[in-house]
Amino acid sequence: MAEAKPKTGAVPVVPTTSGPLLAARAPEQTKPPTGAIPTDPFHPDPFIGRTVGHCRLLEKIAEGGSSFIYRALNVNFNLERVVKILKPSLSEDQEYYERFKQEAQLTARLDHPNILRIFDTGELVVASGPGGETGRQFFIEMEYVGGETLRSFLNRHHRIREVDILLIAGQISEALDYAHNVRFEGSEGEALQGILHRDIKPENIMLTPGGGLKLMDFGAAKPLSLNHKTMQGTIVGTPHYMSPEQISGEALDARSDFFSLGIVFYELCTGHRPFDSENLATLLWSIDACKYEPPRKLRPSLSPLTEELIERLLTKDPEQRPSSAKEIHETLQVALRTLQQWGTGSRARVPFSFRRFFPAAALVLSVLALMISGFLAVRFFPLLRNPGELKAHFSALVGKGLEAERKGNLDEALGLYDLKP
Repeated sequence: MAEAKPKTGAVPVVPTTSGPLLAARAPEQTKPPTGAIPTDPFHPDPFIGRTVGHCRLLEKIAEGGSSFIYRALNVNFNLERVVKILKPSLSEDQEYYERFKQEAQLTARLDHPNILRIFDTGELVVASGPGGETGRQFFIEMEYVGGETLRSFLNRHHRIREVDILLIAGQISEALDYAHNVRFEGSEGEALQGILHRDIKPENIMLTPGGGLKLMDFGAAKPLSLNHKTMQGTIVGTPHYMSPEQISGEALDARSDFFSLGIVFYELCTGHRPFDSENLATLLWSIDACKYEPPRKLRPSLSPLTEELIERLLTKDPEQRPSSAKEIHETLQVALRTLQQWGTGSRARVPFSFRRFFPAAALVLSVLALMISGFLAVRFFPLLRNPGELKAHFSALVGKGLEAERKGNLDEALGLYDLKP
């Protein structure tokens, strides 16, 4: 049977200066224009098997609202990678395009065990139509890690051990501590310090098989040194995990990320988000008011230290939240050590000691002493049993004493009064 011919209107890929991108295959099958994303859902993915940068794309593993995610192989180092490609429809949107580039530029400066690394970026110049038009698609080559997102983990586990929750939160706080304090040079050569993530949520946290954690997707990030307000009418981040100041468009600092961390922390402990509503306006209002059920009301066994930290993170006033990720991490370590030593709020494991019974024994002995004293008083002082007899007894003594005084017998009177020295 004769080989199928490629479509006559197909236009070859235009390579970039960085190397052959989306190199064309031999035309053994009919293919769409190289690099173009097909609109037909039954059409094979044109990127599979192609080379992007130094990576050969192996399979699509996810598709978000703005990008395609592929598992790939770096042919230079024979290492697995993840390649993220901005969708063509958004490549022409200057705001999305700049945010995508900013994610790559900012994250490439981060080198921390709990942050997903970026190795390379670039643009694909691809044929986008039968008339020879070309378009651009931005890509990011990232570290590949096995495991699952924290969202997937939450969906599979309705109740997570508090020790594991503290370990997860501790790794997130370490990643934030590094990101908030990293020093780097801006695009214009200016010295900058710190990167604000602005989109902390379970979907952006990867749990690795060895118990590690990777914070990823810095698409909404910005340098902390640039304290400009969010553009009016634009929401950057995910509404369910935004801070009150993020909603109102105020200038943000690291404490905005801490509020988002508090929401994730709360969800890990209770299985529910503290602020949840199907209506966006109601959701934003509840976040701004910071009204939520206390964590221990939904999970009574939660330790008091854990609940206290969650409440500090979810405070509306940023001044009342922890001042740094390092402070959060230290508090988590104290809570973890306390939990491991003493147990949870539902049942404390206290080492056995006789001293534990001292207060109860002292109380019992005091009650017995009072009972014995009362018995002896009534048994050996009969006058105490009848107040009238007691009054008559003392009246008689006073009368005898007065009579002795009139007769001049002072010694006898003093004896009656029982006042002799």
